[in-house]
Amino acid sequence: MKLKNTPSRVWTAVFLALVFLSMLLFFTVLHPVPIMDGDDMVLIVRPRPAIPIPNSWNPSRVLPETLMPLCGLFAGLAAALGLGSFIDCQIVSLASILALFITLYAACFLRLLRRRFAQGRFASFCLTALFLLLHFAVFRSEKEGNLHLFHSYDACCVFFYTIPALLNASLLLYFLAEDDMPRLLSGSLARSAALVTGLYFAIFSNLFGSAVLACFAAWRLLTGLLKRRPLRELALCGGILLAWLCAALLEAVGGRAGSLTGSSSHLLENIRPAWASLAALLGTTGPLFRLLLAASVPGALAALLLPRGRAARGALSRSLPAVLFCLVCALPFHLLLAAAATPMYAGRPEAAFPLFFLLLLLPLLTAAQLVHLFPRLAVLLPLAVLVSFSLTNTDVRTFADSNPMQLNGKLVAAVENDICEQILTAARAGEESVTVEVLRSGDLSANWPHNPYIGNVFASIFLKFGLIDRPITVVSVPSEALNARYGLTLP
Repeated sequence: MKLKNTPSRVWTAVFLALVFLSMLLFFTVLHPVPIMDGDDMVLIVRPRPAIPIPNSWNPSRVLPETLMPLCGLFAGLAAALGLGSFIDCQIVSLASILALFITLYAACFLRLLRRRFAQGRFASFCLTALFLLLHFAVFRSEKEGNLHLFHSYDACCVFFYTIPALLNASLLLYFLAEDDMPRLLSGSLARSAALVTGLYFAIFSNLFGSAVLACFAAWRLLTGLLKRRPLRELALCGGILLAWLCAALLEAVGGRAGSLTGSSSHLLENIRPAWASLAALLGTTGPLFRLLLAASVPGALAALLLPRGRAARGALSRSLPAVLFCLVCALPFHLLLAAAATPMYAGRPEAAFPLFFLLLLLPLLTAAQLVHLFPRLAVLLPLAVLVSFSLTNTDVRTFADSNPMQLNGKLVAAVENDICEQILTAARAGEESVTVEVLRSGDLSANWPHNPYIGNVFASIFLKFGLIDRPITVVSVPSEALNARYGLTLP
């Protein structure tokens, strides 16, 4: 078969497969994310019904608490089949799930370029590659230890923040390509079912992430009412917004919200540190991101005001106001939510992902419009991709790893495998109890992330998945010898 006759859907499948593979390699070979702290270990084996549960700790956090135990299940089954240690299998399981959601995210952006901006195969692939690369370039201001938009505090936060943000952003991109959103539910049953399922889990996931979808639904509802659209065209957006308000209300009366200091004065006092946390994150942004963001303003004005191709400007004129509206609404909500919970959350990449996603859309959609108006500009896109990649790669470890102690991910995996092996060896020898060495962190109150109960949680994981055949009591002892064995010093 000649390459030029290859169907576009085949090339799209190849491109998305490369996206998946590159992300899988990034989160397994380059920057693995092993479970390390108590939250990781408890939640990776604690399933919940896939429905909101009023009065629970986080009543509407359905997606994270459903998906994370599935990661543990896949890892446990793989380890039981002898495919590797539980930690190694967990790393691959988490990376596969995260890579899958990033690929979905890229696919929705690619679809937006094709449908809304009428981009050809070459330009759409280049722009999508550039879009993904900018997620790594956005905070690349130092030679090593930089954050990126897929970075998280620990493995738990990958499921609780990053994946919900990716799913909600994907749905926003999917809907942004459509003028008639209800039409999407009138097609095949399989597509409609997938969309409804995606919406359900997106809305009942995490308020930091789902807010961006709610903002978009509010925009479409508002513009539809102003244009006096039929109620049929507004029903889906109204339903999304209503469901999100229900999720927010459930969270407001949940156990976690009740455990926080909830006075209005406390909330207002926390706005300033929340903004300071976000401002500190903005201060780490790299020159490429700042340059593209600044260039998007004159670029958008040029694309909208140039006399060439008035009809072609409709794509940007319909998309850009929606993005700006979402940004204006999402920013104060982000600060208020962080102030109500913990102000430092405002400046964590996994929580701030929706804001930076919207900011990245500004230069990328502007570029897509300019390429549509002036097709020969596409010859510059491969160069832009290569330059962006060069700016995200240094001769040392460019990016920080996702774990509470900010250690090399492979080192963390080695430590966790060491702890696991101590427990497994004792259990296989028929011991009823075992004392295991864990890292001494310098946290005098709880030795976070290896707190006193972490060994028993590991033992329960092994028992659940059949890696041991009987319960074993584990006493975790912080050990400076273990630190020395792995070349670690106290913070």
